[in-house]
Amino acid sequence: MAHIVPQPVDPALEGEYKVLITNQSQDRYIFPINFGAQLLIYSEGTDAWRQVDNFITYLPEDGSIVLEPRSEWPDNEDLFSVRPVFERREDDTRLRIVIVGQDELGEGVGAYLDIPLSD
Repeated sequence: MAHIVPQPVDPALEGEYKVLITNQSQDRYIFPINFGAQLLIYSEGTDAWRQVDNFITYLPEDGSIVLEPRSEWPDNEDLFSVRPVFERREDDTRLRIVIVGQDELGEGVGAYLDIPLSD
C-alpha cells in the first residue's frame, strides 16, 4: 500500500489543479509549505517529460505542513493547489505533480499524481 496518496479534487479551473494529499501510513510526515512540488509535462511527440514552473507562491516560505498518521484523521490530510506555467504544445498529454517530504527521522518520502491534459 502507498504511504502518501495524492488525489485530484476538482477538474482544472483556469489552469489550477487541486490535490488532496492523504497519509495512509502509521508515521508522521513533514513537507515544506509547497509540498516540495515539482511539475512535469509529458509530451508524446518527444516521449519525454519537461519540468515547468508553478505560478502559485506559498506563504510563509519557511513554513511546513505535517501530515499525521492515518489514525489521526482528518489531520492526516491536506489540500493544496498548483498552477503550472507552460505554453501548451499539441502533443502535451499529461501533467505530473510530484511531492516530496520526509519522516521524523529525515528519511525522504514522496508520491506523484498524473493528470491527463484535456483539449
